[in-house]
Amino acid sequence: MFPPKQGAACPTFTQGQTFTFLSASGPLSGSFSDAPEGGPELQIEAGEGCPKTSQTMRISYHRSGSTETVTGTVEAAAIEAREHQEAQEKKELKELKERLEAREKQEKEANDAKGGVLGAKESAPDATIAGKSATVSAAGMLELKITCPAGEISCAGTVTLRTLHAIKAANAGQHKPKVLTLASTSFDIAGGATKTVVLHLTATGRALLAHLHTLSVRATIVAHNPTGGTHSGQAILALHSKRAGRHKD
Repeated sequence: MFPPKQGAACPTFTQGQTFTFLSASGPLSGSFSDAPEGGPELQIEAGEGCPKTSQTMRISYHRSGSTETVTGTVEAAAIEAREHQEAQEKKELKELKERLEAREKQEKEANDAKGGVLGAKESAPDATIAGKSATVSAAGMLELKITCPAGEISCAGTVTLRTLHAIKAANAGQHKPKVLTLASTSFDIAGGATKTVVLHLTATGRALLAHLHTLSVRATIVAHNPTGGTHSGQAILALHSKRAGRHKD
């Protein structure tokens, strides 16, 4: 964006506002180096002297019709979307904890009513991911090693990979930025054992990784054991494209 003239007020941007940067009566070829077709949104900068904004802009290439154009559309504030997602995750974890506490209380009250003695507290199956990165094949396949702690009979559940922040993927048909689910699979592991599970990235996940080569994701593990214990944990992983020559840690 061009900076305002000296003495002029800083511009304001409204979500959905569209700017035309280029218009041609002939065919358009190529793309801006910092805004490839289908790439991530760009941070809006109004120029020196103007406060920074958390808003972003989606660059689109229109290559049909008698006049072909390159436009930029103002999106929602990325920081606000990320804060909303983080608040939602905290709320979900809090609700899960409250449900588990309520169930334990009900079981204790039922046991006390029978005059019995409450047994040992159910352990939480804290299944964990080994390593902090993984290499993704050209077909979008990756492997993760998951460990079930010793002392558990078994750990069964799901591992899900999501984008760290809310984004708007060009090929996902979205109207607003959101956290995207990139891959998910289930597992069933004996206590004290480590098992390798295979995940397959979605088409959107493969496109993001192909563009960025390295993609940070949030891995969420939800596991339960045969006695009813439940545990939810998260980890940050770095996914590397195999073409970049990186290897899994």
